[in-house]
Amino acid sequence: MAEKVRHLSDLHYLFRIPIQVVSNSSSPSRLQLDLRQYFNFKNNNQIKHYEACINILQDTDAALINAFKFQLCDMSSQSRSYEDMYLRLYGILDTAFMQYGAYKRLRYLLKHPEMKDTENQFDRLDLIQLRHKAGAHSMDYNDKGNHRETRDSYRLVQHYLTARGERICLVDSNENWEEYNLMDCLVEFEKYTRDVLINLLEHLRINVIRSVKDRLWLENYLKEMCEELIDYSTLDQNTRFWHNLIKNFKKEI
Repeated sequence: MAEKVRHLSDLHYLFRIPIQVVSNSSSPSRLQLDLRQYFNFKNNNQIKHYEACINILQDTDAALINAFKFQLCDMSSQSRSYEDMYLRLYGILDTAFMQYGAYKRLRYLLKHPEMKDTENQFDRLDLIQLRHKAGAHSMDYNDKGNHRETRDSYRLVQHYLTARGERICLVDSNENWEEYNLMDCLVEFEKYTRDVLINLLEHLRINVIRSVKDRLWLENYLKEMCEELIDYSTLDQNTRFWHNLIKNFKKEI
């Protein structure tokens, strides 16, 4: 059984393979033109957008790994405050939305046929819903549910905000409550983005990479790396700290 040592950022790097292939066979003066032709991009800006998407995916993956480890606060730290938890919560929500945007842009650049379906599914994820309601459109949320469009406002209930974010509570303008478990939101988001990532890389392999040899190499390498991907939920340091705390407490009784 393969050891689980890979992060999603290791897969993100595979989007650079076409750039390396073209760079190895192109002169500096023709590189931009050859890249445009290889990807069938309209202009040089799309090359920059493609590279920016890869960087954003890798950077946001590092941030989300930290969110899986410590949620809204490192429980082993002596310093805990609502201010820190608010900063981490808004940071996590915006990180998820940035990653969503990068995947959306990549699908457009690579002309993936399921782009709209993916966007709709992203919008239904709890982490993105929480971002829209608590982190971006708190005073002017556009609710398109029940086939009607209404404007609503949301506020976070500070009293229920904890280090692990087990019960993030929102109240709308009609005093209706919604609850989110941050770790559940993160797990759902990571599971979906993992599927989107693998699907995109398969699309890249089949529809963009031209060499049969490179396609076969990527197929085998991608399969190998997927078997080594870490289950991000196992990174949770706060739960580990809490269990050890209880264990040590029971020993002292």
